[in-house]
Amino acid sequence: MIFLLSLLSLSFSAPAETSSLLEVFFFDVGYGESILVRLPEGRQILIDGGYPAYGPRVVSLIQSLELTRLDVVVSTHPHPDHIGGLAEVLENFEVGLVIGSHPLTSELLPEPFVGVIKRKGIPYKLGRRGEKLFTSASLNLEIIHPVQVNEDLNNSSIGIRLDFKDVSFLFPADISPPAEKELLLAGIPLKAQVLKAGHHGHATLREFVEAVRPQIVVISVGENPYGAPLPETLELYRELGINVLRTDQAGTIHLVTDGRAVWERSEKSKKP
Repeated sequence: MIFLLSLLSLSFSAPAETSSLLEVFFFDVGYGESILVRLPEGRQILIDGGYPAYGPRVVSLIQSLELTRLDVVVSTHPHPDHIGGLAEVLENFEVGLVIGSHPLTSELLPEPFVGVIKRKGIPYKLGRRGEKLFTSASLNLEIIHPVQVNEDLNNSSIGIRLDFKDVSFLFPADISPPAEKELLLAGIPLKAQVLKAGHHGHATLREFVEAVRPQIVVISVGENPYGAPLPETLELYRELGINVLRTDQAGTIHLVTDGRAVWERSEKSKKP
């Protein structure tokens, strides 16, 4: 059985000993997305960087954890609320590898992002289903989407599944019902204790959420003109008894797991 524990953290100082723990930070970047995953063996993965204006904030939050290197940076798709802040991140940290949805030659990618990758000589590769980012006896970090990209950037987003012992996380970026249906039809393992809501809490398939059966849904959202998160999506989560955490209400959300239990720590953070 997976147990959910809730704690209140007043700072983002790194714990003295984290070798047996996995940590996930859902940074408060307004109506955007930026997620830091800290693996037990000390490797760091950043998924997206929010809008360009939030780049310095993401850098500051990562630096507050006393990190100087990111092993992998994932750009899920080239919308500015996801890719915009990554140029600032790439400028300020040693980065082992960047994984993106589109080739560096694509006109969809912003020049600052492409420019810093080329100037610093950071390795770059495309993220496609089946790519294993990290794997060990107790851990698996794998890309589950897409098979290929198309003109629908949201539904071509790189989706990631993280398994650590008995606990799983699902990070589907900005996918919506068409991509959710494709994942269901493909028979991809979806069951996870923690689900990052697709596309900031916009429309989602009931069948998809029921297949994931999460205990926790994290919505990365801020003030926006689109009505996100949608009332019907929140109502679905409520009906299914899911604990909903929102960055616009809790600030940056920090989840910690030892592979059996999940602890939640939040700090109401101040937007720049």
